[in-house]
Amino acid sequence: MQTNGIYASSTPSTIVAKNNQLATKVLVPASNNASDAVEMYTPSVIDEGQQELRALGGQWIVGREFTSVQGTDYSKNFLDDVSGFLVKSAYERDLLLQRYTGDELSQHLEQYDKQVQLKIEDIAQTTASTLSQYLNFENDSIFGGSKETQGEFLSTYKPIFDKDELTDRIKNMLQEQSRLLGKLQEEQGDQWKQIMEQGGKGITDFRDLLKEEASKASVGESTSFQDISYRDVAGVFDALVHTTAKAMNTFTFDTEWMANNLGTARLKLDLYLQQSPMSSAIKEQLTQSVDKAMSTKMGIAEYDDYKFSLISTPSFRKQFASHQEMSLEIKRKYSAHLQDLNAKKSVGTIMWESMKGLLNQKPEDLLSGLMNAFNSLHHSLISAPSMQGDVGPKAKLEFANQVRDANLEDWNSFISSLNMGQQQKSALTIPKNSIDIKV
Repeated sequence: MQTNGIYASSTPSTIVAKNNQLATKVLVPASNNASDAVEMYTPSVIDEGQQELRALGGQWIVGREFTSVQGTDYSKNFLDDVSGFLVKSAYERDLLLQRYTGDELSQHLEQYDKQVQLKIEDIAQTTASTLSQYLNFENDSIFGGSKETQGEFLSTYKPIFDKDELTDRIKNMLQEQSRLLGKLQEEQGDQWKQIMEQGGKGITDFRDLLKEEASKASVGESTSFQDISYRDVAGVFDALVHTTAKAMNTFTFDTEWMANNLGTARLKLDLYLQQSPMSSAIKEQLTQSVDKAMSTKMGIAEYDDYKFSLISTPSFRKQFASHQEMSLEIKRKYSAHLQDLNAKKSVGTIMWESMKGLLNQKPEDLLSGLMNAFNSLHHSLISAPSMQGDVGPKAKLEFANQVRDANLEDWNSFISSLNMGQQQKSALTIPKNSIDIKV
């Protein structure tokens, strides 16, 4: 399954854009200003093409990456994207009503309604799949890409929800939102008429109105993923996208770097949940699953690092007549290593424990600890041997600085996006040039 786009869709936007001129035309930036007109918004089905699962809402559906290595767009969220899609689809449908009559109108409406329903089903399926990737351990990145290790884990693990049942639940939620939108179009007839007459101007206001009404209809505490509300589905999805997904999908042979990535993501999740209206039971299940996934990913990485250090030694390899015999001995030695209280901890373990120790700390202590962790990683990237060989100190410093700058920018962007007071945001923002080790 692909994981490009806000949804882990089977139709990545980058592929669509390269192979479909229409997609290029409709992938325009979504306006954040309610007063902005959307004259650039090109209806995607009228007069053009019949490709199923097209991005009917343009950038509002498939225009941003789900796990971009460049960082998450924290200004985006599930509710905006889904409500925006439904409203823009209704706008396009009414344009068809204005343009066609008779049998020609019936044909266009039949095709359009079919595509909208297909996209609703796609959203439901891929949203449930995204949650299952990280909370039901379906993502093999958690296991270092090893299907065998993943299979062993899943043979004894009970998923916290059934993916197919959650898909059906989300689809019903979206269909209910469509009915709610139709009711709003009738109740707010003058406002909708103005949107149609002015080429879509004010459509963002109507999206926000639908969000507000949908939230009112989604009150109450969820007790589990079996009775999860629409609000909580959106909350879990955004929590994963904005905090942990990128770190869980990142692979590196450097366990200290991995621990830093995972630890930073876990701190983000903690801060995100503090300001989220998500139901407490869902928060707890989400946190427990993420903690287990991160510990599993980190544990496998530490084992792989330990194994590599042994098998890279010729004298160790010569002791065994078969690969299986050597593997059993490595596992035995690693198990003994973990239980040896006097054993020297790896740099990855040290980083991981220090990052976890920052959870639930005061903002000033969290910030100080995070800066120390970033400094430690920065120093290690400068001083440690490079996998590319002897690249020289200048290249190492440039690379370390790139990692440092990306980490700082991403952290500060995340803090800026949170729903908290400016004073608290300032206390959690890393000052520029605070991580600046030279060699």
